[in-house]
Amino acid sequence: MDSLAKFIIDLKRFCADADIHLVGHSLGASVILNSLDRLHNDPRLQLWNAEERDYRVDSVHLLGAAVNPEAISITQGFGNSIRNEVDQFHNKYSIQDDTLEGAYRNTEGRIALGEEGAQVWSSSGLQDIYYQQEVSIELSRDVDGDGINDKENFGDDHMGYAGVVNQNTGRVTSDGVMNLLVSEWRN
Repeated sequence: MDSLAKFIIDLKRFCADADIHLVGHSLGASVILNSLDRLHNDPRLQLWNAEERDYRVDSVHLLGAAVNPEAISITQGFGNSIRNEVDQFHNKYSIQDDTLEGAYRNTEGRIALGEEGAQVWSSSGLQDIYYQQEVSIELSRDVDGDGINDKENFGDDHMGYAGVVNQNTGRVTSDGVMNLLVSEWRN
């Protein structure tokens, strides 16, 4: 069993009322999707899957997901696991993301979920829980917080989803998409 799925089960075992919000950036999206699949399909997880408990993950947020958009498909991906284990599933993506435009496309030969979102999500069986948002404007052009724009476009900085901190002052100069996540958790 993977570590994240085991942690979720242990947390629910000891804190049954705890809310679970998962956030995965870049390749971390794959970790979350595989963990949801494990929670949904592994027969050893009777504690999680017991009908009388009805445990669920409150929300998942993928940020700049370096996975195939088909990963959320009901027929070709983790769609059934998402639909059955998650209350809200959010995908934050940037059409300007330089890392996904270059490294991901060159390695995988396709566009990533974190670059263009899912094009057919409305017919994926997830329309009641799946939300996607293009967030380029939230990703600072100043990657090191020194006040100088290092990137040409908003959204170019793949690491900017979590924000930017000036290394000299320790001051947060951009919150990336964190304000959006907090707002969605509150709702």
